Amino acid sequence: LRAVVDNAAVLGATGPVFALEGFADSMEQEFDRSFLDELVAAGFFLVDGDVWRFRSDVVREVAYQTLTKSARAQRHAGTASVMGRLDLAPIDQVAHHAASAAELVRELGSVPGVPDDIDQRAIDWLVRATERSLELGAFGQAVHTAGRALALDPDPATVRHLRLLRAEAASERRESQTALADAEAVLALAVEAGDTMQEAVARRIIGVLAQQRGDLPTARTELDHSVALLSELVPPADDDAPGEESADDATDDATDDATDEDDSIENEVTLDVERELASSLSERGFVEVFGGSLDDADRILGEAEELALRLGDERRLAWVRQHQSWVAFLSGDAEAAEQRLAAAAGLFDELGDRVGSSWAAGLLAYLRFFERRFEDAERLAMEVRNDAISLGERWAPSMMDSLLASIRLWSGRFGDAEELSRKALLGFREMGDRFGIIQALVPRMRALVALGRESDAERSMEEVMSLADAFGDLAMPTLAAAGTATHLGLGQRAVTLGEDGLTRLEAMHADATEANITLALALCQIGEPERALAQLENVTTERPYSRAVRAIALAMLGEGDEAIVEAGAVTAFGDATYLDRVMSEVAAAGAVLAAGEIGAAEAAGERLLGVKRVADRVGDAVAQSIIRAARARWLDSDVAEPERLGAGWSTVIDSIGSHIQHSTSDASPASSRQ
Repeated sequence: LRAVVDNAAVLGATGPVFALEGFADSMEQEFDRSFLDELVAAGFFLVDGDVWRFRSDVVREVAYQTLTKSARAQRHAGTASVMGRLDLAPIDQVAHHAASAAELVRELGSVPGVPDDIDQRAIDWLVRATERSLELGAFGQAVHTAGRALALDPDPATVRHLRLLRAEAASERRESQTALADAEAVLALAVEAGDTMQEAVARRIIGVLAQQRGDLPTARTELDHSVALLSELVPPADDDAPGEESADDATDDATDDATDEDDSIENEVTLDVERELASSLSERGFVEVFGGSLDDADRILGEAEELALRLGDERRLAWVRQHQSWVAFLSGDAEAAEQRLAAAAGLFDELGDRVGSSWAAGLLAYLRFFERRFEDAERLAMEVRNDAISLGERWAPSMMDSLLASIRLWSGRFGDAEELSRKALLGFREMGDRFGIIQALVPRMRALVALGRESDAERSMEEVMSLADAFGDLAMPTLAAAGTATHLGLGQRAVTLGEDGLTRLEAMHADATEANITLALALCQIGEPERALAQLENVTTERPYSRAVRAIALAMLGEGDEAIVEAGAVTAFGDATYLDRVMSEVAAAGAVLAAGEIGAAEAAGERLLGVKRVADRVGDAVAQSIIRAARARWLDSDVAEPERLGAGWSTVIDSIGSHIQHSTSDASPASSRQ
């Protein structure tokens, strides 16, 4: 019975009964199922069908600690041997037992019953376990198993391979310093050893790390080099057509048979090279998604897609589809983005790749947010966040916190938005992820404006702009700053930023809908509503935001009837944000007053009072000031002017007010003081 307990303690906290039977056989021990009944009665085990487990972790730990180190080594080696012969044995568990035996032997010296080559066996299993962990997205486990293998002093080629695996896993965990140290070390060693494949993989990882920190020139250089090296290793296609077998050919059959094995090995090497090439092309295309040319991204990703399809590499194909979805999303083609994303998610699910599935769900959450389906977006974001935390990930939770901050922002929950964005910002700063920092600052700037923390908002604007140029033509930071400037009423600054953002979008061939609307609002704030309307002509997909800005521009031009129609359209959308409603209703109120009809002051006052309730409910300090200024200036009421109102908003209100025909017969004291 003691032997069964000792063996079980080595196996783990739980396991199948057949594992105990196999373990006993390998140790030349007697085993009978009745032993388990006795151990259950004695309080050591619980048994459920064909599965046993220790009654508590304490029981298992005590049993394990009473074993001598030699006995532990023997049992770990025996377990690895038995499990290694099973077709469905978990690779990570076999690797753990083999490594445990090898580590004990290195400490004790030779141990009877433990194979002399246990080190090499353990290394082989640990390499396989590390590769499998990477496939499944268990990056923390991959880093751990690679480290155990390296501690067993493998040969130089295996050292390089393991460090590349660890670098890839660390880069996925956004542990950039660890990843870069491994990749750069392997690059130097691979060049010295003349190992072109490992040099190419090292350069790919260095390129990915550069892209993560926003160094696009280095990313392009390293990834282009990686693609070139791998392309050189791919042998030219054999175009020779099959012909009739000659007598000489027949005499060579034996020789051909002898070379079949060599050909098989060569074919496998070629497949490995092509798989690596597909990965490098995929990463090279992804670089263009954030700050490059979306046309180039689509072309390069198309090459990666074609290669992955030919190889039947579903994992790489899934990631290519994911990257292609980003391209469609940024190009403004939401339907194509969702189709590609669904294809990627399906492949990830089939492969059991939780990280890939999480990425796909995360991007879908962003799609839902931009479709203004906030409830769906928040549900997906929370699922992705919780799943990523359970996997020990750092980057995905911070990215989802940024998205949740944006959802809360446009739902009028500014305190939540500020807190979530601050949390995401801290996480990205710890990881040194500059793109992530920008992502967190986008909702943060607007939340700070709404909360009346204008100085903090401007500091955040400066920070986001300091990061903008590192990402080439990426327009997001510039456009986010432009949106914040319009929110603050900094019209001229918003125009400058908006025009720069449009230039960047044109260089990327990305969708410019939001940028055109923001620039139009900025033009209104510098007193140029005609240019604003011309800018809005570039908007092909109408949104509440575009209709609200058009209402403002029309009201500034004295086109009151049209302004009122646009304001009504904003309400009809149903998914308009509070700020869309504030802008459109202020424009409509001014238009009503400008018409000068009987009861106009009362009607305008009702509109302003109604939207004031909206602004008060969410607590946006700027929105409240806009409404207060309109009431004070247009209705000649006793409403006090706001203490702070950006010059751009003052320009808008005064321009609309210039068309208002004041009439003492039109307004009563009661109506003018609502």
